[in-house]
Amino acid sequence: MKSFTYVIIGGGVASAKAAVAIRAVDKEGSIALLCGEKWNPTDRPPLSKDFLTNPNMKPDDPESKAPEWYPNNNVTLVTGDRILSIDPVAQTVTSEKGQEYQFQKLLLATGASAIKPSKSFDSGAKVFTLRTVDDAIAIREAIQTSKSGICVGSGFVGLEVAASAVQNGCAMTILSQDATPWSHVASPATGKWVQEQCEQKGIRFEMGSSVVEVGWTGSRAYAVNSHNNRFEADFLVYGVGAKPNLELAALAGLEFADGAIRVNDTLQSSNPNIFAAGDCAAILEPVTGESWRTQHYVDASAQGTLAGTNMAGNMEKYQGIAYFFSDVFDIHMAVRGYPKNSKPVKRLGNQSSGTFVELSARENGELASALVICSDYNDLDPISDKIEPLIRQKVQASSISEPEIGLK
Repeated sequence: MKSFTYVIIGGGVASAKAAVAIRAVDKEGSIALLCGEKWNPTDRPPLSKDFLTNPNMKPDDPESKAPEWYPNNNVTLVTGDRILSIDPVAQTVTSEKGQEYQFQKLLLATGASAIKPSKSFDSGAKVFTLRTVDDAIAIREAIQTSKSGICVGSGFVGLEVAASAVQNGCAMTILSQDATPWSHVASPATGKWVQEQCEQKGIRFEMGSSVVEVGWTGSRAYAVNSHNNRFEADFLVYGVGAKPNLELAALAGLEFADGAIRVNDTLQSSNPNIFAAGDCAAILEPVTGESWRTQHYVDASAQGTLAGTNMAGNMEKYQGIAYFFSDVFDIHMAVRGYPKNSKPVKRLGNQSSGTFVELSARENGELASALVICSDYNDLDPISDKIEPLIRQKVQASSISEPEIGLK
């Protein structure tokens, strides 16, 4: 058995940020960072965008930290060995290869896994999900060697992959049960506008019909929707969402909320020696006090940093307002805030210009979140940064004006 002051489980940005934060507070405590994937902790946003469009981008380019950082800071990094069990009383975790690690403080940053089709396929089938570096490598190769593709799902992954493939010369079709893209954050009118912009770039949409079957004929991928229409292409990406990896949390007997690990405002779970951050954690939203799973890179980064700081003894409160971003062709978007239990109530700016803001409010009219869309990437943060204080102040969404958020 190997004993460490701190054990971190996970292969995303939250785990890397936690190690950095621990080392900033505690210069001597031993740290083990355990990744089930063969790659070092990775920033995942490039995997559906830059990595797919840039053939010169190497698999280790999206790493969260340079590989030499870990040994230089006395962090034991273990990759390619998944943790399978946990004993919260003995404070140990055990890996697939039989390695046992004892901890004083543990961070679960186990992330989420892509929801997969109901049936599995052999290794030669060009039917993919996208979550890991290996997934992105396989999809990029398929894009480079194909003339056509299908994306199932009209959320962020579906649109980003389709846009990346079109830019590489693939004819792409998006199939979705939703009436319009981005339906979980955008009004039908804004979703329709997004769809029209993507159609002008060459993406075909078949909306409003769920996909009931996906398959591989031996040379072609196919999907069948609930209207019994069949679509074929050289490859298919199944992008209908992700579910948090909670197996270890369940074995540890931790409490859950919003389908993830319940944590308090210091990111401690129901076991005070176990913290959670990133896609597997349901944080306390600082404005409403509700538990919410954010599933966003920026939030995972901030949560990893705070979890590491608190594991090392500082015990600061999480105050982050959710931030998500996406880029599809020349549509640059950010969502600030928590759209849960809210609905779009007001649009600011001129949609035809490609730069506008859609405000969502709770039942009492308070601003819950804002969808910011800009044609110029450099305008995105200056506008969206003005949203956060309005959310904290619980401003009535109907009272917000264009000059107040920097729209011209």
